[in-house]
Amino acid sequence: MDIEAIIITHLSDNGHVAFADVPEMRPDTFVTVELVGGANDGAAIERPSVVVQCWAPTRYEASQLAHTVDACVRSLPEVDDRIIKCTRNGLYNYPDLESGHPRYQILFNLVTFI
Repeated sequence: MDIEAIIITHLSDNGHVAFADVPEMRPDTFVTVELVGGANDGAAIERPSVVVQCWAPTRYEASQLAHTVDACVRSLPEVDDRIIKCTRNGLYNYPDLESGHPRYQILFNLVTFI
């Protein structure tokens, strides 16, 4: 299962501009999704860890976007029968030091069917 693609599609379907990588031509406001770890029980269950980064023109807007995106991603078990559980493990200010772009990051732990 490509959990990044599932989350990106879900975010896009709910009005968010979402990518796997920061696009070369950055929109003012967008979201990136990255698989950062997880485990597999070898049979039918995976436990991916995913970070979602919320980029916006100001820190306040990035924070507001993060809270909206958080609720959207955590709704996945209600709309996708491959997702058993989605838990937020952290939501915090995480500005991009290279570009100076305001950004918030959310860490999710999921339980999914393979």
